[in-house]
Amino acid sequence: MRRNQPHCYLVPNQPAESFVSCSNNRQLLWEEVERFQTSLRNLFWQDSKQKVLFCETTSCRQARMEVVPCPIQVQQDAAMYFRTSFMEENNNDDATTTKLHKITAKQNLLQLPFRKRNSNEVFSYAYAEWEINEGYAQIMSPNNKNHNKQDWLLGAIAAMLNVDPIRFNKHQNDDAISDEKASVWKFLQRWKDHDWTANANC
Repeated sequence: MRRNQPHCYLVPNQPAESFVSCSNNRQLLWEEVERFQTSLRNLFWQDSKQKVLFCETTSCRQARMEVVPCPIQVQQDAAMYFRTSFMEENNNDDATTTKLHKITAKQNLLQLPFRKRNSNEVFSYAYAEWEINEGYAQIMSPNNKNHNKQDWLLGAIAAMLNVDPIRFNKHQNDDAISDEKASVWKFLQRWKDHDWTANANC
């Protein structure tokens, strides 16, 4: 999204290609992810009455989950937008269609069959969530043109918000970098009141 969008990431401490592939106590990791998601939802709602979209697309690089606040009207239509985006990505001439899984209270991302049998390897996948326990996830066909491209779900969110995708504008001048640093500092000040780790028994 544009630089003035308060877009950030959730990133696991350990090196990993995806959140599902993290090997150290995966259940505890996901509990922490959910606590961060809850805190971020509370922050953006209290601060600007915005909802939050979360998405992850695996690649050969470090895992990261996109965190994008949005107006409530966009969030209310997110299920339709995301479903359409997943269908378009996995229904082209070069890809094999895979099942679209729903994220529910009984089935979170880690509980989906995304790990290969008799192996610690994980299939490449895409994940999007627009409300607590409401989202989609899908294995990406290795033949898909966006199999290792992290931007396509973020591009779908940019289309929902009617803004330019952030990574289409990689070259920033000194003023833009300075503005970004100021935005990070401002966010950290707001985050202090919602940082659940400050009182956690780590």
